[in-house]
Amino acid sequence: MLESRVEKGEPPMHWSTHRSPGAQPSGRPSPMRLTVERPASGPVVAFVSGELDIATTSDLAFGLVQALDQHGPRLIVDLSAVVFCDAPGLSALVHAANHAERLGGRLTLRQPNRLLTRILRLTGLDGRFHLIAPAPDAPPAPGPEA
Repeated sequence: MLESRVEKGEPPMHWSTHRSPGAQPSGRPSPMRLTVERPASGPVVAFVSGELDIATTSDLAFGLVQALDQHGPRLIVDLSAVVFCDAPGLSALVHAANHAERLGGRLTLRQPNRLLTRILRLTGLDGRFHLIAPAPDAPPAPGPEA
């Protein structure tokens, strides 16, 4: 869901994706939510939650590009509530970073969980983004055995 709050009193814009229950082995729907906030001072922040996979990443890329176009070329993407990210999810983040750079800015990833941080390192994308890491005492991301 994309929700944009620029100033008080403005109606929010909403964006969401949902995968059909049968599209995932567990039968659970896989929502992705994106909320964009522009505080009175400081950078614009896009809060992302849910799963970033092939079913949701085109909406993520669209929402991040829309936020960059509307609010300027510097965007912080808070990933603290992302529970899963695969290659298409990484691709959407790279797409948004490329767009930010074309506009003269950059994309900052804030608080990716340990699993996503590891994926960024393994793929070499940790050097592609400015990363604001989670707190050192943050619990590890749940793995497949959890």
